[in-house]
Amino acid sequence: MGCIHIVIFCAEMHPDGGLSGGAIAGIVIGSIAGIGIGGFAIFWFLIKKKSFADLIAIFSKK
Repeated sequence: MGCIHIVIFCAEMHPDGGLSGGAIAGIVIGSIAGIGIGGFAIFWFLIKKKSFADLIAIFSKK
């Protein structure tokens, strides 16, 4: 059996209780990247009806 590791990141807090600018930027960039990957997955697998093997084949071409 495998083991699942869960990592929890601690964001740096300002003295007034808010998140730092770097933490906010990281959240925004991570959210945009996640939405982009999800959108591509929906496009690739549902709209184009391609398989995961087709996706691998594109990236392995030289």
